[in-house]
This record gives sequence, structure tokens and C-alpha cells, in this order.
Amino acid sequence: MDNLNVYSFLKEIPYGSLLPNEEFKSLSVKNLTLGFGHMQVFKDFNLKVLPNQKVLIQSESGCGKSTLAKIIVNLNNDDYLGEIFYNKNKYNSDTVTVNKISFLSEESILFHDYKVQDIFEFSKLENLEKEKLLEIFQIDFWNENQEFKDLSLRQKQRLLVLKSYIENKDIKIYDESFANIDAKTRNKIIKSLLKSDKTMIIISHHMPKNLVSLFDQVINL
Repeated sequence: MDNLNVYSFLKEIPYGSLLPNEEFKSLSVKNLTLGFGHMQVFKDFNLKVLPNQKVLIQSESGCGKSTLAKIIVNLNNDDYLGEIFYNKNKYNSDTVTVNKISFLSEESILFHDYKVQDIFEFSKLENLEKEKLLEIFQIDFWNENQEFKDLSLRQKQRLLVLKSYIENKDIKIYDESFANIDAKTRNKIIKSLLKSDKTMIIISHHMPKNLVSLFDQVINL
């Protein structure tokens, strides 16, 4: 786990076995089935993500998008049928994915004393690269000593997306991670993400049509 992660945690952190430190070749969801009472959330759902692919998963609210994301990062406590594989490594109840998958949701948090400068502190980016990223993610409020808790919700979200982007992880999962960013800035950020060489799963209940066509896979739940 890289040092930047000492600053970033989800509300619930699992303990167990990290995914093996090997080259990423595929992430597979096989025959996923999940239901609550009489409500079927997934039935024999399949997904395969390859390196550098951009995958869009979209549906209306309450259709299981966030549940699927949590299953992929093994943060879902509900019993489901099916199998999840990182390469040929099958998940079990103790699998921890944080070393290979960067997961950003509306529930993601940072320590209150986290400072803006900490975003880049452990990265190996040159100043020119940093400036370019600040422009792409519309970080025009940059003040290295400003504490995260003093920023607006929109500013926090942009910094969280930036932080996830520069983390050295095989897969980035963004679960409604742009909801509080204005439409113009949001579209610019997403377009930049889709042009990168990173493997991404973006989960959204609404994606502009001009951006949908830029994805390698579009899954409608």
C-alpha cells in the first residue's frame, strides 16, 4: 500500500489478505446473483474488465450500482452467489483489494487535518505534471496549507478524484464521485479521465450522451 493511503480511509476498513502483487490482466465478475427478500438485484450478472478499459455502469438510483461497486472491492457484507476474480485469483471473504483498486464513493472520507498539499506529498510527479493535473481537475483554489475540512463540498470532491487518479492502483472505481461538481467542470474531468491510460469503472445514474460514446463498455443495470 502506498504511503498516500495513510490519509484516506473508507468508513469500514476490512482486514485480511491483500490481492497478490502481480501484473493486472483482468477483473472478472461471474454469474453474480443477489436478492433481498422478493427483490432481485442481480441475476447471473457478468463483467470482464481488461487493462486500460473504461467501463460505464449506469442505471437509476436504487438499482444496485453501488452494491456492485462494493462487491467488486469486497466491502459488501450481503451474501451473494457468483465469483469475483482479480486475474485468476478468486475473492474470498478475507480478500482485501485496497492495494490494487482505488475506490471512491460518496462515502469516502479524509482525515480532518488533511491538508491540500498532502495530495502530492508522496507522489513522484514533477511540478509541470502537478500543474497540468491541477488544471484538468479545475483545482483553482490551491492553497498548500489549507485544511481539507475548510473546503466546500465541491472542492473536496475534486480533490478526492485527483487523489484517486494519482494513486498507483491497477483499477479506479468512481461511484457517483462527481455528483456535487458543476456540470461543465464534471464533464471536463470525466473527458480527461477517459483519455488516460488507466483502467476505470465509472458508476453513474446520468452520463451525458456525448461522453457515453467514449467508453469501451457500457453496462445498463
